[in-house]
Amino acid sequence: MKFELLIDDDFVVNPSFKSIAEAIGEIGFGFKQLLLAMNNYRLEDIKPAELETLISKLLKLQLQIDQVLENIETLR
Repeated sequence: MKFELLIDDDFVVNPSFKSIAEAIGEIGFGFKQLLLAMNNYRLEDIKPAELETLISKLLKLQLQIDQVLENIETLR
């Protein structure tokens, strides 16, 4: 069974969004795509290389969340 992620490897939230809400929406969309990709798979069905890709994408999303939170702090 092949495990495929629905978002591109180049998925990045653009820091020049007009609003923080748009950036959060993009992060939410990426996270939703990851959850949808994972929905029908058990962890043991995922090959090690595919799991590494998933973890990498989750870490990328975490970095994007951190950037948005920093922008929110800057605006305060």
